[in-house]
This record gives sequence, C-alpha cells and structure tokens, in this order.
Amino acid sequence: VTTEEAEPFGKIIVPANISFDMTTRIDRLLYDKLTLTNTTGNMEIKDSRVLLKGLRTDLLNGQMVMNGEYNTQDTIKPFVDFDLGIRGVDINMAAHSFSMVEAFLPVAQKATGKVSSTLKFRSIIGDDLSPVLSSFNGNGNLSSDNVEISGAKVQDALVSMLKDEKYKVANLRDLMVYFKIENGNLSVTPFDVNVFGKKANISGTQSLDQNMNFTIKMPVSRSEISNVAGLLGGSLPTGGSDVMVGINITGTPTDPKLSLNMQDLSSAVKDEVRREVERVVDKAVEKAMEEGVEKAVEDIIKDEEVKEKIDEGLRRLRDRLR
Repeated sequence: VTTEEAEPFGKIIVPANISFDMTTRIDRLLYDKLTLTNTTGNMEIKDSRVLLKGLRTDLLNGQMVMNGEYNTQDTIKPFVDFDLGIRGVDINMAAHSFSMVEAFLPVAQKATGKVSSTLKFRSIIGDDLSPVLSSFNGNGNLSSDNVEISGAKVQDALVSMLKDEKYKVANLRDLMVYFKIENGNLSVTPFDVNVFGKKANISGTQSLDQNMNFTIKMPVSRSEISNVAGLLGGSLPTGGSDVMVGINITGTPTDPKLSLNMQDLSSAVKDEVRREVERVVDKAVEKAMEEGVEKAVEDIIKDEEVKEKIDEGLRRLRDRLR
C-alpha cells in the first residue's frame, strides 16, 4: 500500500470581476486542524476581497465571532485583517488544533481550562492559507477564571531550582493578560495572577524563534531560596515571612533557563542584616538607657554583638564589590 502526501492548496486568488453579497450558513467547515460548526454570517465578495461581517461559529467547545477581510488585490502577498471575539474555548484543544496558538502560546499544550480572548491582527497568508508568522501584527487579551498547567518544562525547571514539588502544577486563577505581537514577536504587559497559592506578577517577551525573556515576581519561602542567598556570602533565616523575588525565564519553551534576580535577593539579604542590626542596637539602647545616656553610648560602642552584626554587614558588602 502506498500513501501520498496532500498537495498544498496554493494561494487562492479572488477574481476581481466577481461581486456578490450573501448570507451564509455552513453546518461543518474544516480549517487548519479546526472543525467549525453552525457557521453563520454575512459574506461579501468584491474587488478581489472576501469581506466577513459578523460571522459566528462554534469551535473548540466555545464560540467565535469574526469580522474582517481576506484581501488578494496583491496576488503575490494576499493578507487577512481580522477582528476576533472568542468565548469559552478549550485551551488544550486550541493548542492542538490551531497552529497559531501552538506558535505563540506553546505552554497551552500542557494546559486545561476554558479561555476567552479578543484578537485584532493583520498577516500575510501563505500557500497553506495559514498566517505567515513573520508578518503577523496585532494585539489582544486572554482571560480565564481558572487554567491549570502541568508538565511544562518551565515547571520542571522551577521545581529543580526551588526544590519544591508544588510547582509541578500551576492553577492560574482570575487570569487577564494583555499582549501585543509585532512581526511575530510577542510581548506581554505585566499582569497579576493568583498561582501556587500566592499572587504573582508576570511579564516578558517571546521572539519569533520562541526565545523567551520573562520575569515572574512572586513571594518565595526563605527555605526555598536559602541556598541561593548563600551565594551572596550571607543567608536568610528560614523562619519569617516569604521574600519577594524575581524569577528570570530565558531559553525556549522546550529548554528553559531559570534564575533568581540577584538584585532582589541581595536587597532581601541587606534588609535582613539591617533589621538584625537595628534589633540588636535597640536592645542595647534600651538596656543602657537605664544607666544613663553617656554610659549607654559607651555600651553600644563596646557591645560585641552590635560590633559583630555591623562587621558582618560590612563583610557582605565588601564581598559583593570584589
């Protein structure tokens, strides 16, 4: 038995001499890896363009409304200019059915949940009727009450860095993301989201070749960052409140590289030293003031614990400046 690969469609050019207006109803339509059902709306063909007005369809267990045009006036570089409103679609199905989602949001292949989105974009269309990503320009938003992500390479790297299995599963609640795409390069406006049982702020970029430069700023327990803090020549006591740090994500979705923002970590260590020095000094002052101001000053200067804490802070500063 022999099999043959399907030939690409090639560019579909709309003849300039065709002009008509119609209301459509299509029970089942296939595009890319998508199945669209109950498609209705107005379609007008004129001037080598197909104009879609209020086209509605069911897809991916949700709905979509589309307005815009497919323009073939330039027969070499036909383009689309669309405004989409998407409501309640299955994010995992979208990632496995729509190549554009796979390109811009590869982590969606590891996600479950319902998402809604608005997207306005313009792009040249290739021979397979798919957008040419290097020409893709647009903006929009993505929202969801709850999306769960598990098994992503970024999560594996987070577990490895912070030595905590809880990062294997991310439940993102109250998600609202605004983004822009310029020539296939994605940028995400900083947004807050509830994840890992804490409030995090996420922002960053992903280039056309999927190289990432994201930052997650969130509170991390002292025990999780104690080893990294040790790299600065100091450490944080494991007791106490979480420390707000930035986690840098570079590399690609299949090979991510994670690191803690050392400036945030350095500030946390510095604040800890300052608080400890202040605590010891206050204790010495309170004790010595009972014996008179002059003796209080002398005792503070001579107090070995105060000297030790100050010297420790100065040593850390010296080590960082080397």
